[in-house]
Amino acid sequence: GSVGVAYNNLAGAWHLLGEFDRALQAFSQALRYARLGNAEFLEAMVLFGEADLFSDLGLAYQAGELYGAGLTLATQIDRPDLIAYGCLQTAMLHRRSGTPAIASEWLKRAAAAAGRTDPPLSYALEVGALELLAAPQKAQRRLQKLLDEPGSMTTAEQARALYLRARCVAATGSQPEATEALKACLDWAGRTGTEQTIAGDLRVDGDVRGRLASDLGGHPTARRLTERIESMEVLARQYDPGAAEHSPRARIDFRGLGQAVIRTSGGKGERLQRIAREMAFLVLDSGRVERDALVEVFWPEHSPGRQTANLHMAVYQLRQALGKNVLVLEGATYSLGTSASIEYDVRRFERAASLAERLPAGDPRRMFALTEAVASYGGAFLPDSDSLWVVERRRQLQARYLDLLVAAADESMVRNQVSRAATLLREALSHDPLRDDLNEQLMQALHRLGRRNEIVELYQRYVRSLADSFGLDPPDHLRELYGRLIS
Repeated sequence: GSVGVAYNNLAGAWHLLGEFDRALQAFSQALRYARLGNAEFLEAMVLFGEADLFSDLGLAYQAGELYGAGLTLATQIDRPDLIAYGCLQTAMLHRRSGTPAIASEWLKRAAAAAGRTDPPLSYALEVGALELLAAPQKAQRRLQKLLDEPGSMTTAEQARALYLRARCVAATGSQPEATEALKACLDWAGRTGTEQTIAGDLRVDGDVRGRLASDLGGHPTARRLTERIESMEVLARQYDPGAAEHSPRARIDFRGLGQAVIRTSGGKGERLQRIAREMAFLVLDSGRVERDALVEVFWPEHSPGRQTANLHMAVYQLRQALGKNVLVLEGATYSLGTSASIEYDVRRFERAASLAERLPAGDPRRMFALTEAVASYGGAFLPDSDSLWVVERRRQLQARYLDLLVAAADESMVRNQVSRAATLLREALSHDPLRDDLNEQLMQALHRLGRRNEIVELYQRYVRSLADSFGLDPPDHLRELYGRLIS
């Protein structure tokens, strides 16, 4: 045990010094000794420490796996302090990954795990980090209150508070004030050796990094942080070889879930006419589309001559908006070329879904993966379109989303997170209110929560909808379940 503790302490020190390879090697040794000694508390500590490093590097999936495994161990050995820490750090991971709503949920879990004890200052700092996204002035007041009592904070906590305050000032004050606040943070971090405390957030804060380069490029701590973040990005690519390299190519962002938007740097994509925009989505979603298929989808009632003219006009509009080499014609087939960096939210959802679906039930990584997949579904596919291909694709994506909601609800029930399971099932029912299994599962979840009135309300609404839509009664097993639950 003592050898494992020593390796874990060494790993933490290497991490703070920016010696990430050495830190990972030491974490590996610490984990080995923890498992040899059956030291579950130490093993959870090591998993969280390694997860913190991966979170700083921007490797969200790897960090999520490790936080999930650490939380499972912490729950097994009934250590609320470790559970609270794992939830808090998972909240930070989600905030850095751009999902603040999920981060807020993890913060609530951290507070619940801490129970009646006062939450640590790191909790208040993360609350401030989330607040500054929507209410920077409120966040600034919270952070200033903490900074007014510096004796209550560690040097690392004070560095983080100063950094977050600098971000608040940048959002609410003048440029000189923002630069001065950031300089105060750099001065403190350089003096106390706490650069790594702010490096993880700085890595994802493009505006602050820009201010460092333009206003404080000569500051010694700014130079060290810039070099450290560059080394973090190099290491991250080694652990995630599929990560996109920085590229000077133009970026085109297709958003088809809950909206129908094509964003380009010059704003021309947003002004595309509906048919041209939808055609771009079809080509992107399909990979390759025959010319004849395009004209039949969009102009089936027109003569061949008019079809050709309309197609040429749509292609012209797309090339004007997205770039002349983006839409490629090979023979009689259209595809999107590689002259631009293309982001597509549907692809992100499908990748996240595939990842979650591959993990077996009970795997500690599965809950995190399911949460990520559910969060990446932004809504109905191209909601304003009634084209047949859109309607079918919308149905496929929604069905997959519902399956993910059910799987996440099942995992939540196994983990005794019944309230969360009920929320997920309600979301699923909002899309498919007549599914027998969803109504059955939600009734059972509400029963475990002791919400008898809600069971009655749910069942009666289900019975009315089933009768109104199909003239049917509920299946026997659901009627019997309802009778048992309210008796």
